[in-house]
This record gives sequence, C-alpha cells and structure tokens, in this order.
Amino acid sequence: MAGELVMVELGVCVNGYWADITRTASVGRVSDQQKKIFYTVREAQRAALSLMRPGTAMSAVDDAARKHISAAGWGHLFNHALGHQTGFRYHDPGPVLSPGSAGILKEGMLLTVEPGIYGPEVGAGVRIEDNVLIIKNGYELLSDYPAGGLTGNDIK
Repeated sequence: MAGELVMVELGVCVNGYWADITRTASVGRVSDQQKKIFYTVREAQRAALSLMRPGTAMSAVDDAARKHISAAGWGHLFNHALGHQTGFRYHDPGPVLSPGSAGILKEGMLLTVEPGIYGPEVGAGVRIEDNVLIIKNGYELLSDYPAGGLTGNDIK
C-alpha cells in the first residue's frame, strides 16, 4: 500500500560463500516519522562502521549503533543483535555484535552490520544490513547495493 515500507532480506550463496543483505524501500511517499526512522538506522550503521577495525570489542560496535537509536527515542524497538558472522554459512558460528559479546574484531572476520527499528507503534520496520570484512586497518564494505535513501516518490 502507498506509504508503507518494505524490507527485503537477501540470503545468497555463490560457490559456497554466503552473503546476507537487507534493504528497506518505500511504496510511494512515506511519513516524516518513517523518514526519521530510516535515517536514524542509516546513521546508526555508520556509527558502528566507524569503529570496525581489528582490536575493537564487538560489544562496543553494537553499543555505538544502539546508543544512536536510543538517543532518537527508539531504543526499545531495536530488539536484536547488531550483527553476526557470515561466510561459509548464512550465520557462521562465533561471537556476534551484541551488547553482551566478549568477542574482539580480528582481521579476516566477515560480519553483517544490521541495525533496525521495528514496531507497530511506529507503523514501520527499517533495517539496513551489509556485509563487512575486517581488514588490517579497518574494514571493507562488501555489499555494493546503495542504501543511501528510500526509493519511490519520497526523498534522497
């Protein structure tokens, strides 16, 4: 219906390697609140990505995104871990980006970074999920599909 947000999650396996990507799009024009939610999620992801480098506590990465969403008043609607390992499985085993994680980022790790805000009280669900490889001096974003703005007749 016009004014609704649609999340599309793609789990893809090519030659034994998995990718896990989510994008949120709009059907027609969306409300100002839906725009604020979308941009809050996008900025939360950017805050998390800014910390992604070897030696960083995985809980600190989660905390950066969670604090951004909480400061906007929607912390109670971010109800899952920020991300998980991927590669040989859709969800590889190992530590995740979450509040209680004792994991430390290491070069060669491949993780998703997927903040989200969901709930009937806001009439919306938004998640932006990308695949991130931890490299020597930071990270490499492996998802090449833009998450810059909502699609449809809304905003950029």
